[in-house]
Amino acid sequence: MTTLILMLLLINGNFSDGLNHWDANGAWFAARGEARLQVNNPNENTVGALLCSEPQAATNAVMHGTASVWQNNQNGYVFTGARWYDQTGARLYDEMAVNNEGGAVKQWKQLEFTVNRPANAAQVSFCFYAGIYKGASKVRVDNAAWR
Repeated sequence: MTTLILMLLLINGNFSDGLNHWDANGAWFAARGEARLQVNNPNENTVGALLCSEPQAATNAVMHGTASVWQNNQNGYVFTGARWYDQTGARLYDEMAVNNEGGAVKQWKQLEFTVNRPANAAQVSFCFYAGIYKGASKVRVDNAAWR
């Protein structure tokens, strides 16, 4: 029996081409081959921003994602995960699978996650959701990939 595993290639997962092939809301920008977010939040409520790759065919029943994340203080956070779409391209839901919340600051951390493709999902995007609770925070993300 032969098992065929299809690898998804995430276009511009290293941000060498800026934010091309990514959909950013909030203040995401690209610099030096990384996606970056700088958030200033003087209020008590959480402020966040989403960055997702262009949707692509969800060919595997199980998706493994990996990315490098960095933040300058523990008031900030970065989640990684998937955004699922049906066969018409309509968004089903976002699944933020793992985060660096409360982790080490001012150093790169590798986040890895595994998600199961929903039965009605035909496409998937790799997503980052980053932000801050109160104060100011800088977040950097890089090397996003499906494995």
